[in-house]
Amino acid sequence: MVYQFFIVIVFFVSGCNSFSPQKTKARYFYDVDIYSLSGINEVDPRDYPNVEIVESGTYRMLIYHIDSNNYIERNYIRDSNKWVLHFYERDDTTDIYTTRIITSNEVVEFSYSDTNNYQIYDFGILRADSMIYYLPVLDFKRKLNLDDLTLIKNNAQYKVKFWFEANGESVQFYKLFYDPQNFHNDPIKVCYSSDRRSFFWWYETQDFFTQIPCNK
Repeated sequence: MVYQFFIVIVFFVSGCNSFSPQKTKARYFYDVDIYSLSGINEVDPRDYPNVEIVESGTYRMLIYHIDSNNYIERNYIRDSNKWVLHFYERDDTTDIYTTRIITSNEVVEFSYSDTNNYQIYDFGILRADSMIYYLPVLDFKRKLNLDDLTLIKNNAQYKVKFWFEANGESVQFYKLFYDPQNFHNDPIKVCYSSDRRSFFWWYETQDFFTQIPCNK
């Protein structure tokens, strides 16, 4: 995962179906349950920010509306008992291609620096209100799946952890690098005006919001 939050999202896997259903009526929500991709607390479409959810068969489209002009679109496809999303983001020097897999109790992201040899870039696991990323040592040269998690995790060099805390005045987002040579580094902290939404909502959207000074 690029250690900056992403904005531009597109499909990257050749042969992957794009979201082109007979569009059913969209519904708008205050937040979303990332494990089920279901909305939480329905709201008026003009009440920004919100999450628009459109379902059609095995597809589910989530559109995070920041305001009337800015949004992030996520197009998921149902695969057996999993939701799968493919997206692209640009690092400072590398194109990163990520597959997100969601089960009823787990969110996992596999990221690659190419889609030919599937050179692994890193992989992430959602744990409650925290996203932990590992840099694998092994090179599989293939697409990874949930069965690979234990092996990759046990052979990771270091991890990067994102988490957040919320109080009555602000939301604080933290990023901590675990370096094998330095286990006592301090986390990077950014703050935003208080908003009672979930960790993953903030994880997806925070790049669109203006930071505020953090209280010491």
